[in-house]
Amino acid sequence: MNSIKELRQRCQYTKVGGDYIFHRLIYRKISIYLTKVLIKTPITANQVTIISIFVGLTGGLFLALGKSSFYLIGALLYNFSVVLDVVDGEIARYRGTSGMRGQYLDLLAHYFISASIFACLSFSLYKDLGNIYIIIFGFTAAISTVIAKTSVALVYHSAGMKRRGFFDISGNRQNFSKNRKTNSGIKQSIHKKTFSIERFYRKFIEELFCDLLIIMNLLIFAVLNIFLPPLRIFSYQLKFITIFFLFYGIFLPFDMIKKIIYTIYSDRFSIIYDELFKKDR
Repeated sequence: MNSIKELRQRCQYTKVGGDYIFHRLIYRKISIYLTKVLIKTPITANQVTIISIFVGLTGGLFLALGKSSFYLIGALLYNFSVVLDVVDGEIARYRGTSGMRGQYLDLLAHYFISASIFACLSFSLYKDLGNIYIIIFGFTAAISTVIAKTSVALVYHSAGMKRRGFFDISGNRQNFSKNRKTNSGIKQSIHKKTFSIERFYRKFIEELFCDLLIIMNLLIFAVLNIFLPPLRIFSYQLKFITIFFLFYGIFLPFDMIKKIIYTIYSDRFSIIYDELFKKDR
């Protein structure tokens, strides 16, 4: 029988590109115990991923009911879906069943769960406040999370299309590398000027808009919403769950636009292409 320590060594390696500290300090500390139970069953990693989607969407239903206690239950269910999201990867690594189908389901889970938070909250808060701007903020927040994730996935899709020769109308496969060399000097100079700002953004700001921090903040604000009275801001009294909703409703679209602009004007396409296919050339 594998001990917890042995399971951690076997199932919990650091992801490519790093891992959020909250994953290591909170969710991975919990997930390994559930993984230890599930590896004794016939439940597959992909089935755990599907369960995590339903758990997250069930959390959304509780958010839509519009009561403080239901907000807390919904937030707890969303956080449990994060634990399951970790568990599916641990089971896949333990059994050696990691694959593209599992990665696809995992990404699909992130799309559904992050968007459902704001869609469901907008429904309950609109019933509470009766303000049409609540629907607008909820829609923009939900669609922004989806578009931001899609913009990342499309970089890899574009690299794959390039590899298949989809953009090679002239048949000259050197255009891509030539264009990269032509633009590299300009891009490097821009990168040097913005390096410190970019580093600050990635270290302290960008994490606020990742799925994990959104779900953690949802739980924090749901707890505050129960135990503390509403805050008075100007002439409005706002519940903590409303403050959470408005913050992301306002700033998530800006984060989405920033990510798209950065992708377009950075060297990311050629970097990803080289990482994927440089060994084949």
